[in-house]
Amino acid sequence: MRLAAFVASKYAETMSFERFRENAVPALKNIVGYTALDGVRLSWEERGQSNIYLSAPDFPSIDIGPLEELNDCLIYHNFRTHLPIRENGLASDSFSEEEQLSLFFKDIELLDSCDLLIAVLLYNDPGTLVELGMFKHSGKPTIVYDPFGYCNNLFLKYTPDYLCKSLEEVVKSTYLCLRRR
Repeated sequence: MRLAAFVASKYAETMSFERFRENAVPALKNIVGYTALDGVRLSWEERGQSNIYLSAPDFPSIDIGPLEELNDCLIYHNFRTHLPIRENGLASDSFSEEEQLSLFFKDIELLDSCDLLIAVLLYNDPGTLVELGMFKHSGKPTIVYDPFGYCNNLFLKYTPDYLCKSLEEVVKSTYLCLRRR
């Protein structure tokens, strides 16, 4: 089945039969090597039980395109994502201290209930960085998604388990982090 899937993927990559043959022949000559590949295994059911905290400045006044794209992609892969501002609300200057604390503790509860945190650097948002540090301190895996190349701080660079520049890297790292748990 693995070999068939691999060869089918090579077929789907090109419209040229010659190119397909060039790509598929090495696999056919090394069937044992390709059938021994394991990949990352995380069942559909396991993915549906994995809670992922997406930490980002999810504010109405900024472009949240990369956050939306990541959220949609993870949902497509059957992961359960959590966007704290959408779930718990957005703090306002008009909030009383009691309302601020209530919102703060809801976010902390949500952080504690998650298996993985992905910090999305849309800019150097202090809230995102604090959530990353708090989550990392819990011993659970963390990923930083840096689509704009903002990560130039030593602590930010070495705090997460994975520092990713592309959506593809984030998805791959998500599987690796949750497989280990």
